[in-house]
Amino acid sequence: MNHQLALIAPQVTFVVIIVMDGFLFHLLPRLTRPDLYFAVTVPPDFRDSSEAASILQRYRREVWVHSLIALGLVLLIPQWLGKPAPPVLLAGLFWQLIGCFLACLRARRRVTPRGVAPSTVREADLAPRPARFPGGWVLQAGPFAILAGVALWLQFHWEQIPDRFPVHWGIDGKPNGWATRSFSGVFGPLIIAASICATMLLLAYGILHWTRRINVRGGPGQSEIRFQHTGLSVLLAVEYLMALLFGWVGTLALRGPAPMVSPLAVLVPTLAVTVLMVVVLIRTGQGGSRLPEYQSILSPAAAPVGDRTPDRYWIAGMFYFNKDDPAIFVEKRFGIGYTMNFAHPASWIVIGVVILLPLAVAFLLRPHPGR
Repeated sequence: MNHQLALIAPQVTFVVIIVMDGFLFHLLPRLTRPDLYFAVTVPPDFRDSSEAASILQRYRREVWVHSLIALGLVLLIPQWLGKPAPPVLLAGLFWQLIGCFLACLRARRRVTPRGVAPSTVREADLAPRPARFPGGWVLQAGPFAILAGVALWLQFHWEQIPDRFPVHWGIDGKPNGWATRSFSGVFGPLIIAASICATMLLLAYGILHWTRRINVRGGPGQSEIRFQHTGLSVLLAVEYLMALLFGWVGTLALRGPAPMVSPLAVLVPTLAVTVLMVVVLIRTGQGGSRLPEYQSILSPAAAPVGDRTPDRYWIAGMFYFNKDDPAIFVEKRFGIGYTMNFAHPASWIVIGVVILLPLAVAFLLRPHPGR
């Protein structure tokens, strides 16, 4: 029974991801700021017009068509093959993501003729800008403390670690990757996890210090601060999840030379945390626009604020290029969270660190398979 459950776990996981993505893409157009619609700056009352409703209905229909095709690929083809084939599962997910992206582009083209210029008025706050991580540095240090604690535990029990032990498992729960009792073999995964957490801490620092405020007064200003705090909390939750999962895997070296690991032990907590984060972000809305204290400061006749960036700097409504903007991180126009100003040289430095640091650490500390 456990063996059969392990075999279908990846398939069930992809089904959950595709369904969750479908609902998220379904909701995204209504989660943006009220004067942004499919990444186009529009009057605040446009979203509630019949024309906007027609565009939204067509977009959502396309989203679910692609999602159903993706589910068909994930559910039917593995049954025909007699086993869950990872390339097929990934193909289903990619089909959905690409299809929904194209649906968004088509909707954006329909909204573009109704686009207007954002307000040129800028707000400034003379008070010091609050710049504090959720929970302070004590809570931010938690993931690193977890990994360090596991490393110390392994060091104290060094003689109990087998000469050869697994570090990777297949979808059936059986080990298929091995390491030796060495510094890189025992501590490598923990150091890799620490490097990933460090890059996420860098992103959190950038969001806290390298963004610019869109609204600074009243309800919108307070909601924007809460939105930023929520995004930083989500990043911290992912850090803790990574530290706990990698730390748990690190302790498996003490369970013998070939412990079985069910993929559900990793998939279930990962999916649970992901669903919780998505729900929290949906309830917050982009820029805090769905929070109770958020109130639009614009009348329908006033120039919209949007994110205070002209539409021409957004490629496909998702990629921001503006060399005159000093901000490195900016709010997404379609989606929830932040993206980068790709015209800013520092953005590419951040991207390089985030991608290359974990890869470099993994390469330097790669385990040597036992022979």
